[in-house]
Amino acid sequence: IRALARGSYGRVFLARKGDDYFAIKVIKKTGVRLTLDADLAPIEEKILNLTDCDYVVKLYYTFQTERSQFLVMEYL
Repeated sequence: IRALARGSYGRVFLARKGDDYFAIKVIKKTGVRLTLDADLAPIEEKILNLTDCDYVVKLYYTFQTERSQFLVMEYL
């Protein structure tokens, strides 16, 4: 629907499917590969997958293309 935030390695977009809203974090692989933070994206994904807490957003899906990795999370 619209962009919510922009950071060093990507952007977060608001998306809707039916009546449900999601935040989609798009991480550019090229930007992450060139820095020491290259390991942070998989670590973030693992933490969100393992965490079941009301204070941390839920991760629903992940997928990737040749250029980007996508994290589909709950929108609060």
